[in-house]
Amino acid sequence: MPLQINYTDNAGVNHPSSYWKLEDIMQIDRVNCKAVFQLKGYHTKAMMEAGKQSIGSVNLFINNDEITVPSRVDGVVTYNKVNKTDFTDYLSTTSLNPEGENPYKKAYEYAKAKIALFANAIDVDV
Repeated sequence: MPLQINYTDNAGVNHPSSYWKLEDIMQIDRVNCKAVFQLKGYHTKAMMEAGKQSIGSVNLFINNDEITVPSRVDGVVTYNKVNKTDFTDYLSTTSLNPEGENPYKKAYEYAKAKIALFANAIDVDV
């Protein structure tokens, strides 16, 4: 379930229908309620499916600490507030129990709900 957004990179190149795909689950630590996922963006769906060079990446930090964490996109750092219940809301065993729920789907939901870059993203079936 990649996300499609209008994205302009640091060089000023516009990618009007860029596709962003969850590429890596870097950490899921249920004991300390922390997770890190990485989304990578591609100019087109065809480039994404072919595994071509990405146009950018965003790390998603999900935990239960009330902190402000950086999101880095092409070297530009923005900050998003992590609420005390984000890990519980998105990745706890209870939140993953309903049929069809999984860490990948929850990471996309988190990106759309918490990261401004993805606020208006369109879910794309692959």
